[in-house]
Amino acid sequence: FDGKSGECVEIPQIIKSASVAMGGSGGGSGSGSGSGKNAKNHQIEQTSATIPSRACGTAVPAQISQGMVWLFPGGGLEKALAAPPPPTLPEVEAGMKTSTVFRDMPVDWPIVLSNISDPDHGLFAHQNKNFDMYAASIDTPFEKFVVEETHGGKGWSLKAKIDAKDKIIEIDQSLRGELKLKLDDPKVQKKNDKKKKQRTSKGKKSKSNDSPLWATMHYHGPTSYKMKRVDKETGETKFVSFFYVCPVGVGRCRLLAGGASNMQTPRWLSYLMFNNFIDQDTYLLATQQHNILSKEADELRALMKEKGMDHRDDDLTMEQLKSLRMRTRRKSFVLPSPTDRIGAKLEQFWDETLARSPNRIKYLLRLDESGVFLQKPSREMVLDRKSQNLDLCKDSQDVVRNCRRVQKSAKVLAAVLVLAKVTFTSSARSSPALAFLPSAALSMLRPMVKTSSLVSMCSFLLAASYLAGKLEKEFYFKYTDDMRKRDMKNIPKNIWVDR
Repeated sequence: FDGKSGECVEIPQIIKSASVAMGGSGGGSGSGSGSGKNAKNHQIEQTSATIPSRACGTAVPAQISQGMVWLFPGGGLEKALAAPPPPTLPEVEAGMKTSTVFRDMPVDWPIVLSNISDPDHGLFAHQNKNFDMYAASIDTPFEKFVVEETHGGKGWSLKAKIDAKDKIIEIDQSLRGELKLKLDDPKVQKKNDKKKKQRTSKGKKSKSNDSPLWATMHYHGPTSYKMKRVDKETGETKFVSFFYVCPVGVGRCRLLAGGASNMQTPRWLSYLMFNNFIDQDTYLLATQQHNILSKEADELRALMKEKGMDHRDDDLTMEQLKSLRMRTRRKSFVLPSPTDRIGAKLEQFWDETLARSPNRIKYLLRLDESGVFLQKPSREMVLDRKSQNLDLCKDSQDVVRNCRRVQKSAKVLAAVLVLAKVTFTSSARSSPALAFLPSAALSMLRPMVKTSSLVSMCSFLLAASYLAGKLEKEFYFKYTDDMRKRDMKNIPKNIWVDR
């Protein structure tokens, strides 16, 4: 293959052309008695079958950055070299270890990124109070909020910074009267005084560790987002959450997520937490997207008709696509929260740039015409962990395989122990079933089949089998509507009081 063009230039089994030298000898007569020999070379060219076009590939510039392979489908090598570099994590360069997971999602990639970038949703959709550290309020607005074009207009970035403290939770506690109760509680006051003394005795090091933190967020357009809490004095962090959303089609994407820290989490444990976390709001996004994409398709048709463009035309120029600036998302969403400054800028970014995404217009309008946006997807399809991760990930497959082995082995061992107990009880040493065993083996078996030992060992084996079965189920559809309702009940209990 030609690495630059992707053209197939040679197939060893097909001879493109060959010169075959054929030597010959012959006799001749001349005047007189002499004789002579002459050789004649015959050049024969063999022409092969034409190399089929299907044997050729499309050459795409690629780059490896921090263990990830980045492709540039927007042109040749020259354009790729002039494009902005992939986003990186300085913390990884500094030596932090990463724990990564992925999952295919039947949700459009801009919707997934808008959701990830919204700290407010984490409190309610995930009942996770840590998101409040990144949220803004009227009393605590963003300390820093910067939106800028980067790399000479080829990139786009949004950065925000805010005090890493409770905002919504603090208001909720105030409404419940819990904040006042805690301050007046002598036990709590005594505990706080003790902590102050410990901080004072530990000196400067303790002061540095206990200093307030900044919560920072960075969206690196178009497909990555990271968030972390950093020490205000040193700028150091202990953990970074990062997300890369890879578009794989209209209404589909692959979400790669991970954390960078000084220790690496076992992959199976990462998937256990990640899948449960993602399931909590993915179905909402999947049902929301049908309305958004349908409106986007309608507006694109109107804009293209107004500008005399045909969506079936594959030769639309970038300048023509840049002129298709929509208002779909800005007209669809109401964003009144102080934190929604992030969402407002992101939705504006999508409206102004999505039409430029390769092949988006063609496939979006085709899906809309097929009526797919009128159909409500099932929860089982949207949250099917098997097709979205298990069928694609070797690590997940290994976990499921090991879980099945543990279940099978535990049941077999438990059955063997019970059988041994019955055999010993009924016939002891004279049993034909035990006659072939040496005395040493019998001595080892007898303590194991005592009633107390047998109960303990069988209980352990059954517990191991049960836990392995529970872990195996984590890689299949799990998050039912009943589980969603259970999660919703946690909101008034822990996040926001009903009044």
